Amino acid sequence: MLLITLVLTPQHAQAAGNVPPRWQPLAQRLVDEGISNELVMALFSRSDVIYKSEYMGKKIRALYRIKYDKHKPPARAQERPGRRDKRTIYDVHLTPDRLAAIRLFCVEYQGALQHVEKQYGTPPELVMAILVVETRLGEYLGVQSAFNALASMAAARSLDDIGGFVPDSLTPEQKKYLTERMDDKSDWALKQLKALIRFATTNKLDPVSMPGSIYGAIGLCQFMPATALECGVDGDGDGRVDLYDPADAVHSVGFFLKRAGWKSGLSQKKRVKVIRRYNNDEFYARTVLRIATRL
Repeated sequence: MLLITLVLTPQHAQAAGNVPPRWQPLAQRLVDEGISNELVMALFSRSDVIYKSEYMGKKIRALYRIKYDKHKPPARAQERPGRRDKRTIYDVHLTPDRLAAIRLFCVEYQGALQHVEKQYGTPPELVMAILVVETRLGEYLGVQSAFNALASMAAARSLDDIGGFVPDSLTPEQKKYLTERMDDKSDWALKQLKALIRFATTNKLDPVSMPGSIYGAIGLCQFMPATALECGVDGDGDGRVDLYDPADAVHSVGFFLKRAGWKSGLSQKKRVKVIRRYNNDEFYARTVLRIATRL
């Protein structure tokens, strides 16, 4: 279990007000939208809060290449990986060693899994399958700070903020399109960043220390922060929701699936539909269901 400490240490509080220029517009916007000034100043004064243009830059570069790169390979080579290619990615979860590790986890958290099934009607094997696919039961939680990823995206408001990721010689039409897409993604990141700060504050966690995906998903269950606020459950009764704690993650996934419409007796088609509420990809949904049948 990953232990995360409370964000406002005395050292952080003393640093309040020393917000680097890069972060000042975002910090002010967060304050204007209801986040405590003291908390915002303490967070953005920290030396481990680091802006990286790559979070937004890589996304905008990909959008540019899809829409404008005339030298991209033929459409056939640009297609997403086919079933056979995807299957090789997910089949790693079905090896004998991996299945053995999954079953040991099931034994250790049997009580939590049984409680989730009784309270939410979500089968333990289905909850486990999602945790396996998302993070290999916590083995891979992401290599970057979820806070830094979301804050960097939220702070990137112009093409100058991601210099080097798109060509300098953009046409006015290209600049307009990419700037509009940046605005959309920056607004989305701001919403998720606010949710992350509120989730962390409510549960006495440090948002900056949370590892996550490149787009800010957190915990064993890889919830986006807004989802964590809505569906996070205190599974071990310690008074806080910590999605890096297996018991909390198990309960949170179970609750999410119930809200998404899971119940006994669903057809395969409807089961896939429910799992796609978690990740809107049909192959993902079918893989989760396939893994669940093996547990």
